[in-house]
Amino acid sequence: MKRIAPCLWFSDGDCEETIRFYVDLIPNSEIQHIEYYPDASDASFEEHFEGMSGKVITAKFTLNNQPYIVLDGGPYFHLMNRYL
Repeated sequence: MKRIAPCLWFSDGDCEETIRFYVDLIPNSEIQHIEYYPDASDASFEEHFEGMSGKVITAKFTLNNQPYIVLDGGPYFHLMNRYL
């Protein structure tokens, strides 16, 4: 049976620090892949990436063999719950 991989949304730029903290803390955990925002000098750099160069945009990791995906939307993209 396949497991669901929850997606955790960040908007403050400390995604990598959080991932590394929990992977080090919880047994049977590992970082599988990290994708970073482009450098500001890169031709693909867009205005809404400002301040995010070199920070995590997405990552895949496991905690106690449970898969997770993270996304750091940066300061312009916040996950909003309209029911709060």
